[in-house]
Amino acid sequence: MVGGPQSADLAAAGKRYNPDWLYRFTLNPQDFTPHSGEFVGDATEFGVRALVGYVMTLGVPDFSYHEPWTSPEFTRADAVRGKVVYQEYCSQCHGTTGEGDGPAASGLSPQPAVHAKMAFDKLPMEYLYNVIYHGGRSVGKSPTMPYWGLTIGQQGVADVIAYLKATFKGAPEMEAATTGSGPSGVCPQPRKTKRAPGKFRNMTNPLPANATNVQAGETLFQQTAQPLACFNCHGAKGDGQGPMGAALNPPPRNFTCGEIMRDISDGQMFWIIKHGSKGTGMMAFSNMPDNQIWQLIHYIKTLVK
Repeated sequence: MVGGPQSADLAAAGKRYNPDWLYRFTLNPQDFTPHSGEFVGDATEFGVRALVGYVMTLGVPDFSYHEPWTSPEFTRADAVRGKVVYQEYCSQCHGTTGEGDGPAASGLSPQPAVHAKMAFDKLPMEYLYNVIYHGGRSVGKSPTMPYWGLTIGQQGVADVIAYLKATFKGAPEMEAATTGSGPSGVCPQPRKTKRAPGKFRNMTNPLPANATNVQAGETLFQQTAQPLACFNCHGAKGDGQGPMGAALNPPPRNFTCGEIMRDISDGQMFWIIKHGSKGTGMMAFSNMPDNQIWQLIHYIKTLVK
């Protein structure tokens, strides 16, 4: 970000520029610096907004992020209007009743989430907003989930979230496959997970399996991992029965299933957490620091039965 003879230094742009000015400048620099070397970037207005948003964080360690789900549109959210939006747009993949059986679903991999089995009122608003407004790619999930913000607008996003929360309360929790100290949930699970490259697959956890690292991993799993805490899909017990678990096809990995988990190397888990698993609902946690991934792996191993 440090400039040179032909470019500006953006290392502390957040302290130097007004975001509205920078947005207008980025759309067409020649309006401000005629006959200069500045040129219009090949980006949509949506992309320019995202770019300027990032640049404004530079040099501001305590940057205060806007939370769009607190905007006035959300105080006016209406589930009845949201149903109209859902039927017109979302149902093409997710189906008219949220069963994931819309006319476009058969050609998609992974299959669309089954909304009828999701407890939307238990999911973080930040996640719901981003995956709908900005699309699946924004949260590390499948790019086949498009961004709807430019199509339905802020009010449309607010309304459809209100409809999802009012309509879909989740599937009843599945009975445990075994009792006692054995694994719960489905075990074993049929899987065709892509193998990590050799240099990853052969890695071993560099952190000691002490109480500090295991506790840090538990906090990530149950509360703080971004863009979504792991328990939402994998369940608080790690058995794949979280609030979103029943909605995903294939279902989330059951970490309590020792029959499978004991054959998965540290490096394989690291690679999947970092890069996601194509063809499944497993998102990429690409921004999670490596040491946190290793802490998470230590905790996941404590769930194995």
